[in-house]
Amino acid sequence: MPTPSTPVNGSVAAPIQEAFQAPAPPTSVAQDFDLDAFRATPGPVAVPVESGVDAVRVEKPRKGDFVYVHPDWRDYLWIILGDFRRKRDAHLVAPNVAAGHLQVCRKVLIVPYCDIDGNYFLWPIPQEDSVGRINEYNKSAMRQVVRAAGKWCQFEANLGNQTYNLYEALEQREAPKWPPEGLPFLIRKAFEDRIVTTSDHPIFQQTQGRKI
Repeated sequence: MPTPSTPVNGSVAAPIQEAFQAPAPPTSVAQDFDLDAFRATPGPVAVPVESGVDAVRVEKPRKGDFVYVHPDWRDYLWIILGDFRRKRDAHLVAPNVAAGHLQVCRKVLIVPYCDIDGNYFLWPIPQEDSVGRINEYNKSAMRQVVRAAGKWCQFEANLGNQTYNLYEALEQREAPKWPPEGLPFLIRKAFEDRIVTTSDHPIFQQTQGRKI
């Protein structure tokens, strides 16, 4: 039996041609990769912490803590007082807005102080209530911050006569370093994300009801 390469009629057979074409290589994702198509838009520019102060709490001194009351810085503000039980921090309120929400807004004397760990605080001492009265605790607090100014002291509530007892530290350590930007900086830092400038702020939905 002749093989494919054996002449059949005396002539040399042409070589067999395979009708085959190699497929094109598959598209490579890596070859077509365009980084610009995947770039995200830039985020906010990082802002360095001013004066190294991470936070300023708005609360009265804790019992047993030695604190240093600034000798001069004071201011009057309208705020919504913080409520620990409801996990609500104090809010700063514009005076014209506070005038329309006296059920929840209160004028306070802001007194800055620092603890021995270098943390800054604002003590909001409530002033006159809706009928023009200042309670005995707040009257006492205003007297005692004057006596404590510029010294390391402890404040202790005296439940018997609704006043604050004041204890001066036997060892007066060095005064704290206050932010060079002053009291406005401490106030802005304390309320930076809790500033109320309009009556439709959500905080009023949480703190007051509708008269019926």
